[in-house]
Formats: sequence, structure tokens, C-alpha cells
Amino acid sequence: ANGVSSRSTPSQGAVEQVRLTRAPPVPKLDLSRVASTQDEEYVLDESFTIDAPGFQGLWSRSVSGNEVSICPAGRLAARSRSAKSAMVMGGSAYPPECGQYICLRIVEVSKSAVGALGIGFTCSPPDRSRKASERGYKLPNTAILGYWGCLVMGGLEYRLDWTAESAKVGDTVGLLATHAGDLVILVNDITVVVIAAALPDDFRINPVFPVVDLHGSTVAVELLSTRAPNLQGKPKIYPFHTMKPLLPSEMRPAPARRG
Repeated sequence: ANGVSSRSTPSQGAVEQVRLTRAPPVPKLDLSRVASTQDEEYVLDESFTIDAPGFQGLWSRSVSGNEVSICPAGRLAARSRSAKSAMVMGGSAYPPECGQYICLRIVEVSKSAVGALGIGFTCSPPDRSRKASERGYKLPNTAILGYWGCLVMGGLEYRLDWTAESAKVGDTVGLLATHAGDLVILVNDITVVVIAAALPDDFRINPVFPVVDLHGSTVAVELLSTRAPNLQGKPKIYPFHTMKPLLPSEMRPAPARRG
């Protein structure tokens, strides 16, 4: 039967799973925070309060891409217009035992480019990330999504029906990783994508850093320190166990600029 299981109160600083329920229940997954009204249809439970601090650190100057400029205050990052992609990474880790949330304000866009930023988290500390500082998705132990509509994790690419290409100057794009391993994309504080139970245990037991690729139409972003908002909206929900990695022949090449 459909329904929502009884709610428990998260411990202080912890983010519990964005849980789901469907009819019939998904085997081997405790998915109860999002209730379904019909078979295979998911609806967000907006009463569940998220407790995740925003990133309080600054962009790392030592591992930013060669085409990236970081403002003196350390929160505004911009790439040259000619760069196809340029990585920036947080210079410090999130506090342990809590969910992670990163929120960006779009500062400048290019209308001639295809695709948009990649936003994610990595367990690769800055001192081990310098050699791969041109592409966030090349970092080991990283989950990053967006670009031309994909999630890249563990060297594999998964198709998503979301990019930030339509984001305008002043819009915000946020990514939440819950303590149970869910990934949640928010645009202007509205939940648009939930990937349930996506992250491996590495992201719960190791220090985690934010990572962003200034790709495609995204030229400049400002790193905000706001907390994760309560989830609201009607997102596209992907139970990760149903997602299949793309074959090499199915992967999209990095898009060219518009003619």
C-alpha cells in the first residue's frame, strides 16, 4: 500500500535520507520520506526538514584551473570565455557527520555555448587534485552532475534530464548530499532532481569537498554560504539502483559552441 512511514527526528547536524515509497515497495531500500500516489509516480514530502549547513569555506587557489580567476574575497570564480571547462574546488572540507550543501549564484553566462556547469562533491583532497585541475569529473572519488545532462561518478556516466543551461544571471543552483547518500539538485530553492541512494560509503566516512566545473554557458559563479532549504517542488526522481551507466557509444561528446 502507498503511504509514508513514521518520521524520526534527525540528530543535530545530521541529514537523513530523502526517502521514497512506491507501490510495490522497492526491495532492499528504505525509501519512506517521499510518498507515491500511483504506481511508479513519486511525490516529494515537503514536511521533511533538511538540516545541512552551507559551505563556509572559500575556493582553493592552488587547484583551480588555468583558465579560472578567483576574486580576492575567495567566493567569486570566473573563467575566460574561450575555456571549454575550468574547475574550482573548495579549499576546506565540510564538517563531519552532516550532509553537504553547496549553493552557487550565477554571475555571468554565455549564450553562444552549449551545456552548463558541473556541480558536485569529491573525497579527493586539494593536495591530491592539482594534476586534474582542468576537469572536475576526472577527479577520483567524485560525484558531479550537470554539463550536457549527466551524472559522472566512479568514472561512469549516467544520463539525467537536467542541465543548468537555462539558468539566468542571478539564479541559484544548489546541490545537497544527504547523510544517507542522496543527491538533490535545487534551482532557486526549488527541488528539481533527486537521485536516491547514489553516493558510496566513501562520502560518509571521508572528508568531502565541493567541486564545480565552469563549463558551457556558465562563465562565472559566486559561492554562497546559505543553508539547505526545505525541499519543495515536484522533482524528477531517480532511484540510483535503476540507473544504468552509458556505453561509450552512448556518451555525448563535449558540446561545441553554438554556430
